Amino acid sequence: MIKAKISIIMSTYSCSPFLSDSIDSILNQTLPDWELLLCDDCSEDDTYTIAKGYKERYPEKIRLMRLRKNCKQAAARNKCIERARGKYIAIMDGDDTCDPKRLEREYMFLESHPEIDFVGTGMNIFDENGVWGKSIPKESPVAKDFVRGTPFCAATCMFRKTALDSVGGYREEKKYWRIEDVDLFVRLYAAGFKGRNIPEPLYNYREYEDTIERRTFAGRIQRMIYMWECVEHLGLPVWMVIFGVRSLLVGLLPRRGYIVLHRWKYGK
Repeated sequence: MIKAKISIIMSTYSCSPFLSDSIDSILNQTLPDWELLLCDDCSEDDTYTIAKGYKERYPEKIRLMRLRKNCKQAAARNKCIERARGKYIAIMDGDDTCDPKRLEREYMFLESHPEIDFVGTGMNIFDENGVWGKSIPKESPVAKDFVRGTPFCAATCMFRKTALDSVGGYREEKKYWRIEDVDLFVRLYAAGFKGRNIPEPLYNYREYEDTIERRTFAGRIQRMIYMWECVEHLGLPVWMVIFGVRSLLVGLLPRRGYIVLHRWKYGK
């Protein structure tokens, strides 16, 4: 039986060109006491075959599941959380990579800060030409920060498993499909749990054509609607829902205009 302090959960869907880089960055971590749980969400390419190859090479470190139909990220992550054996849960996306010291830094932070329930990090943003930008988050987010934008990136985060279990993990209903991460953070804060960010970019976020296309106007409308739940969960003034309008306005920009704004915001 695998014994690990950290369970890394990875939901994968049709990311075969990048999956090896992602798993290799886990294998190269300086903190060795981990297990990797992979859940393939019915990929349409060779993602599952690649994952299976790693499972066969590292059976003592990697566990692999496969969903028979595409159930979306929240459901796939919940499958991993249910089976995780670690004290801590770290999220990883199958098309990104992370710094070799990511797990060690997050683990040591949570061990030395028992009052904090999850921790994220900054990110390098890269494409086929290399790193072009950075996202440096606020170190100590408070409830009102959630109406201005998500102050955590889930893929960079490590959680105490007890905190995730307490709120029931991710909500899998269709209305949360594009906003499952922010909904999880809001419910954690509403339940009294607290998060922090390590400003150092210990995670490498891959941005390519598909990542731009996923930022749909429908998703922005969904986020605007969710603002009502957000302010209710967190006990914020109702007028704060107006912050959701900003996201809608950005969504009205032509694609080229959005890319220019995005590059200006995060560019090095």
